Amino acid sequence: EKVIQTYREMWCGQLVLNNASASVRMLCVHGNEGLVRTSLGAAVVRAEPHHMLRISQRMRLEAQQVDGVSKRMEKPEEYSLLLAVPSGAGHAELLTHSSALKNGFITYLENKQAAGIVNVCQNKSETPRYVIHIFPPCDFIRTSLSRFAPEIIRNMESAEIPFLVIIITTCQ
Repeated sequence: EKVIQTYREMWCGQLVLNNASASVRMLCVHGNEGLVRTSLGAAVVRAEPHHMLRISQRMRLEAQQVDGVSKRMEKPEEYSLLLAVPSGAGHAELLTHSSALKNGFITYLENKQAAGIVNVCQNKSETPRYVIHIFPPCDFIRTSLSRFAPEIIRNMESAEIPFLVIIITTCQ
């Protein structure tokens, strides 16, 4: 909880992948906070009572694909790194969403050796302006977090708290 309280909450809502959904809150760890507001604001489906972010594609966790994301992370203004953790109104609900995040997202993405992708277009354009990458814990994520927030990996994994890492990049 101490690690989670260290970072500013930027978004709270439902992540959706295939038939799975989980309530999460996203905490900004590093990068451009304005990019988070703009991209998530354009990507989110507003459904009462929650906001929903639907993962529509996958990106293989292959060196060439991951290097492309890594290159975007060279300029702090062109990306944001967020931590997505389960969210719930009480202990029982938090356990339900923790299980859904672990089984419906993390395990699925690890088995597929992939990250989830949401392309974000604006102003009715067909060309994406932002890409939201949803990563399960993996070598790339451990390396990225060790640069910006090494305590996250150490504490989240030792506490067995399921988490995803969201990296939002520009397409410019």
